[in-house]
Amino acid sequence: MSGGGTRAYTGVPDMRPIVVGGPSPRGEGIGSGIELLFRGINFVLQAVNASQQRSRLQQELNRLEPRVNRDLQRDPTRGVLLIFHFLCGPSHPESLIDPVCRYSYVTYGTGQTVSEARADAARHPMIVPAPPPGGSTRVMLYWFPPQRRVGPAALRRPFPVVATATFLPGRARLQDVKFGTLQGFDDEGVTTLPIPRGGVAHYRFDILRPPSSVVFRDGPVVGPMNIPVVTVSAGGGSQRIPVVDLDTTLGSVKAAMVFPLNDVTARAFWAAPATAMDPPGAIRGFVNFDRIRWVRPENIRVLQKS
Repeated sequence: MSGGGTRAYTGVPDMRPIVVGGPSPRGEGIGSGIELLFRGINFVLQAVNASQQRSRLQQELNRLEPRVNRDLQRDPTRGVLLIFHFLCGPSHPESLIDPVCRYSYVTYGTGQTVSEARADAARHPMIVPAPPPGGSTRVMLYWFPPQRRVGPAALRRPFPVVATATFLPGRARLQDVKFGTLQGFDDEGVTTLPIPRGGVAHYRFDILRPPSSVVFRDGPVVGPMNIPVVTVSAGGGSQRIPVVDLDTTLGSVKAAMVFPLNDVTARAFWAAPATAMDPPGAIRGFVNFDRIRWVRPENIRVLQKS
């Protein structure tokens, strides 16, 4: 869930997640917020070793600042994601030295979540330099959250909504799921959610229609994978919903893709495991996919069909 504070999600040179900022002061205005954003970007400048590259990066940040400030003023419910692109030389499996990376260019997008902002950035095509032979492109993400948070009902869904639902009494359980490039979506463990004050009926979520196929990435390999989507009855009743067959051999485990509708549900879902990926980032391109959780149909009570 998005919260206050400026965060950098990836670092140089190994690009692993790192938090570099704390919460923004309460009552901070748009102007001081964007000023804080570009002051905090010093960690990126420090990661760029060559003075010529550092100077060019600073110039590009100065050019972007008025546009980012304008976008924040236009809609304070949208945050800003700066995406710093680095071109890296080839890596050698037997070498302990990381490949040399040099700063290339910066892009940005806006959205209510990091995922939405990254999708927004991708909407603007541009000609970009290619990495050297055998090399790669790496990115550093720097996220400035919205000044005013919106509830989960306002977030974009990665797939069409087919129904609104809750859990059956005594069945507030999520199905843990893992995606692998060999077996597709597969069942893992089960996560039992805490019972909120007032009972499980306070949980509300959308049931999504799963895609019939996805494109996965595994290093240089990119390929399609069919998803076994079937329609079953929810909670043993007459309401039928689309689910993914997570065990095509025995057919014993099926689960629906669900998306939180209120803050109570979003907090509980966020504390539970998201869809695991092997390798990490195997599925990309679906907005807010990290907010999806899975529920077995026998635990679902459908409230309204869409």
